[in-house]
Amino acid sequence: MKRMIRFASPPMLARRLRQEIERAFPDYELSPPATHLEMFEAARGFGEPESEAADILITAYPHMLERIWCDGAAAVDLSRLDAAPLRCEWQTTGMTPPVPTVRIVAVVPLVLAVNRDLAPGTRDWDDLEPLLRRPHGIGAPPVDTPLPFLLAAYLGARWGRPSSDVLVGFDCASPPLDINKRLSRGELAAGLLPPAFCRNVREGNVALVWPASGALAVPMVAAISPDAPSDAIRVLEFLLSPEMQATFAEHGGLAPVTADATGFAELEAAEWRVLWPGWEAFVDVGRAMTAHLAPND
Repeated sequence: MKRMIRFASPPMLARRLRQEIERAFPDYELSPPATHLEMFEAARGFGEPESEAADILITAYPHMLERIWCDGAAAVDLSRLDAAPLRCEWQTTGMTPPVPTVRIVAVVPLVLAVNRDLAPGTRDWDDLEPLLRRPHGIGAPPVDTPLPFLLAAYLGARWGRPSSDVLVGFDCASPPLDINKRLSRGELAAGLLPPAFCRNVREGNVALVWPASGALAVPMVAAISPDAPSDAIRVLEFLLSPEMQATFAEHGGLAPVTADATGFAELEAAEWRVLWPGWEAFVDVGRAMTAHLAPND
C-alpha cells in the first residue's frame, strides 16, 4: 500500500506534481483531487485519531497550523531539514514559521484582476473600498476556501471595518476561473485571485494588477505525521529542491520559498512586493472560517 501525500495544490500544477513525486518516490502517491470542504476537514483534523491518515499534509488552510501550534498536535521536527534556507524576502516579512514542526513550501500571492471599464485606475487595495457592496463589485473565491476570509480580515484591518462587514460585501459565488469570465463580461469590476488564474484571461478589457503596497501572501504550510516513515522527510526536501521550486513557479504560479529559487515573471517584475499580516492573524482567519462553515463544532 502506498503512502499518501495530501497536497491542496492548484489544478494547473497537480498533474505535473503527481508525475514528479511518484517518479522520484514510487512508494508515495499524491492524493486524488479533493473538494474544498474535504481540504478544510483534512486540515482541521490533523493529528486526530479518526481523521484520514496522510504522511504529509501541505495546505493553505490555516487549521493545520492551529492544530499544531495552538492545540499541540504532534508532528515531525523539521528543523534539520536538508534544504536551502527561507528566502530573505519571506524572513523580513515575518513568515518564518512559529514552530519547527511546520515548513512553508510555497506562497500564493493574491492580486487583483480588474475590468478596465468598471474599475479604471485601480492600483492598490484601497481602490477597492468604493466597490464594496456595489452591484458588479468585488469577486472573491468561495467561502469554502480561506481566501475570502483572509482578504476580509486584511482589508477590514486596513480600512478600520469589521472583517464580517467586508466579507459580506464580496461576491463569493464563483470559483477563480469563473471570476475571470464574469470580469470579461462586465459582471464584476474587480476580482481577488492568484496570478496563475489571472493569466487565463484572454479578453483585452481585463488586467492583472499587482497592488502597489504588495500582494497578500498565503503560505502553503507542510507538516509530517509522527507516524510517517523516516523517508517522508526526503519527500519534503524534494519539494524544496531548486527544480521543484521552479516547477511550482512555472506551472502553479506559486512564489518559491528557498533562497536558491527564481520567481515567476509577475513576481519578479513586482520585486517580490508582498504583505503578510502574521501567523496569529492567519490562525484567526481559520477560526473565522470554522465559525462560518461549522458553527456548531
